[in-house]
Amino acid sequence: SQLLPTSSNQSKHLKSRIGRFEDDPAEKNTETGNKQSSLQACVAGLQERVELMDTRFEKINDSLNWIMAAITRVKMAKDNPPYIENPKIEDLPLLIQCATEPRFDPIKVQVSALEILLSLTFKNEAGTLLLQNNTFIQHLRTLVSNSDTPYLQKAADGILWQLFSKHETKHQFEYDVMISYSHKDNDICHRIYKTLTARDFRVWIDLEGMHGAVMQVMANAVKQSRCILICMSESYYLSPYSQSEAQFAFEKQRVLIPIKVQSGYKPDGWLAFLTSGRIYVDFMKTDFNAAFDKVVSEIASSRADEKDSSLILLRSNKSETSTIK
Repeated sequence: SQLLPTSSNQSKHLKSRIGRFEDDPAEKNTETGNKQSSLQACVAGLQERVELMDTRFEKINDSLNWIMAAITRVKMAKDNPPYIENPKIEDLPLLIQCATEPRFDPIKVQVSALEILLSLTFKNEAGTLLLQNNTFIQHLRTLVSNSDTPYLQKAADGILWQLFSKHETKHQFEYDVMISYSHKDNDICHRIYKTLTARDFRVWIDLEGMHGAVMQVMANAVKQSRCILICMSESYYLSPYSQSEAQFAFEKQRVLIPIKVQSGYKPDGWLAFLTSGRIYVDFMKTDFNAAFDKVVSEIASSRADEKDSSLILLRSNKSETSTIK
């Protein structure tokens, strides 16, 4: 509504004037000779201008319709920004305009635009185009450093992390397991966390729902954890923050342990791809204690696999040393 009123009102006014010129014989008859020709040329020019404005209006309207559909996904996801399917790369300039111009409301417009852009960064083409926009990148960095709106900071930080992810070096794990989950699934996930810590497992979890620049914190948690519990639900799937965590864990070759925390949920899209070939632990169908024991077994198995890998590597190094001698 903040983008279109001027063009729309101008178009309606010009159409009204054209209609009056065409339909009012008295007005036509008062014009003679060169004046009549001039009037006809004026009408033709007005018609051409209206056609151009209508074409521009339709294109902007199509873009806004798609953006409104994406914003609907934002509202459906509530605390989590949306996972947008079939992104329209040609709408990036309009989204960037909505995300950066101060005339737009920070919460109602800018945050939604940034969260849609965050979803689009999972597509290589969109990420490449955003990386080429130095002004936008600098705007994101300014938001992360100086914004007093936590939701703007969080969205900006998420985009920067997706565009500039870093590599890690080998190290000992600080945590046995990280719990990656949606805060809509607090009850079951917090119960799992408490039960794990009661058994002396070292667990990383975001209990309160962090705001601001959180992506680096999440990345460090993934790097420091041997296993990642992927707590699957519809809200988890819809969140690009969850997708960032899970994909980063997959890229870093962490042990992924998928668990179902929503009754009847079947993983789809990127989540189905990341968890394919793995056995799900279903906390909705199985008794909690029985399901929890399966999770503990998976964690213990990952410890054993790591020791075996270390032993194989040690034997391999010794063999190479003997050969050199």
